[in-house]
Amino acid sequence: MATNLTAIHPRKCSQMQFQLLAGSLALDAGSLKTARRWLDLHARWLEYTDATLGSVEHAILEAEWHCAAGQIDVARNFVRNALALAASPRQPLALLAANRLLGTM
Repeated sequence: MATNLTAIHPRKCSQMQFQLLAGSLALDAGSLKTARRWLDLHARWLEYTDATLGSVEHAILEAEWHCAAGQIDVARNFVRNALALAASPRQPLALLAANRLLGTM
């Protein structure tokens, strides 16, 4: 059941941010399997809450994961999705992160 983001308890928002952080740290440590589990968990939360908060960051982290897994074409698709999500409403830091990642591919 989808809920409006404004109705989500702040603790759940911080849990979602923690999931992204944990996925990023696992990816930095080279543990693709652990990072994948965190990404999948975060994707389920995004779907359950119907949230837009964290969607751009999720797409960027998905792209980073696919780059690390050697799936560059899939990673590019995630970056393009992140760019679209960050364009409206405009999120300059997310746009910068997505363009930077695209430039490294």
